[in-house]
Amino acid sequence: MKKSSQTGFLIIILMIIVFPGVQKTWQPISSRGLKGYFTHHDAPEFTWKDWFTGTFQFQSRDYMEDSIGFKNDLVRIFNQIDFSLFGISHAFGILVGKERYLFFEEGIRNYTGRFVLSKTEIHQRVKKLKTVQEFLWKQHHILLLVVIAPDKAHFYPEYIPERYLRKPATRTNYQSYLEEMDNEEVDYVDFNSYFLTMKDKSEYPLFPKNGSHWSDYGAIRAFDSLVSVLEIRMEMNLPDRIRDSIFLTSQTLHDDNDMIRTSNLIWEPGHPDMALELFHYRKEAGTRKPKALFVGDSFYWQWYHPGLLDSTFSTRQFWYYDKEILPYRPENPKVRNLDLQEVLFEQNVIILLQTMGGNCKLGYGFVERAYRTFIMGEGRMLFFEELIRNSPKWMEEIKRKAKEWNMAVEKVIEKDAKYMVFMESQKKKDNK
Repeated sequence: MKKSSQTGFLIIILMIIVFPGVQKTWQPISSRGLKGYFTHHDAPEFTWKDWFTGTFQFQSRDYMEDSIGFKNDLVRIFNQIDFSLFGISHAFGILVGKERYLFFEEGIRNYTGRFVLSKTEIHQRVKKLKTVQEFLWKQHHILLLVVIAPDKAHFYPEYIPERYLRKPATRTNYQSYLEEMDNEEVDYVDFNSYFLTMKDKSEYPLFPKNGSHWSDYGAIRAFDSLVSVLEIRMEMNLPDRIRDSIFLTSQTLHDDNDMIRTSNLIWEPGHPDMALELFHYRKEAGTRKPKALFVGDSFYWQWYHPGLLDSTFSTRQFWYYDKEILPYRPENPKVRNLDLQEVLFEQNVIILLQTMGGNCKLGYGFVERAYRTFIMGEGRMLFFEELIRNSPKWMEEIKRKAKEWNMAVEKVIEKDAKYMVFMESQKKKDNK
């Protein structure tokens, strides 16, 4: 009996040792992939140089750790133990607050005033914003509206870990932006303040426990308010949204659990029931659907997924952080490769949607580009400069000229861009 027990124990130990290798090679058991951002390590190519510097050994170690059998399951077990027993999340930038409410550390640091711009810098940015806003409205009747999405740390400060609250903030970028926009009479909507006024009145959760964005219910409340503002500002009747029903569900909706997904746990922790609203749109005589461009962050998606945007606007573009056009399509150019003037003049409304006004960078670069294009008259220069940088053949010629003329590459790019602007203007004159 004793010998058979030892044999059985030995077999178990051997299976534990051998089976990860079997799983790595043949994968007899399916395993869910991990969520979030990871650096994938491929098998390194052997060179004597890398061997003697130790690079090959380090790369081999990373590859072996990356490809071990059951790695994803072991990661989940490790993450679950730390989350359940110690309140630790191993997802990048995510903190576990009181009662297991999840926050982005960056949001908490902004709430507590850890990243603060100078008042002069904020004043200059808001001044440019106001100038662009007035130009678009007065010259082209295009509404540029700043929409400040709510922030979870501002909404749920009672769940922030105490260690972040020991030194109260004297000033935050959010407060400074509000003051400057009020002083300059910038047209904006502040949903952060709006959500705080609704916090104790709302029948359903406005923010999810395990997510970073407003809930679907909160997003719809905000969108209804935005539509009311647009109708007043643009003197236009937009399609009416009609609620059919609303009910609570224990299922997570869209991004209500985005922070948990990237935490890679075995099971999802509990959360309050969320409200699901069913609705339809009624378009009556006299209503219009304007063309819209959204520039901002991921708060956009809870207006996109339920169909709010397509039911309200005839066209809608989304420039994610003023860099990419989403939803992604292979034919989409980068935002910087677009003719800014041509695209903007096609719109009826441009909405800068961002959490807390973008905190450190209002508009994510859009305001500065628009200011240079429309106010400083550099629009076509910027367009051709980007065109040159994104053309490998053109850049080869630029580098050749730079070497021949003993001039910096950027200066040659500028010269070629100026020439293209000149030729374009001449062509326009010839066509008149």
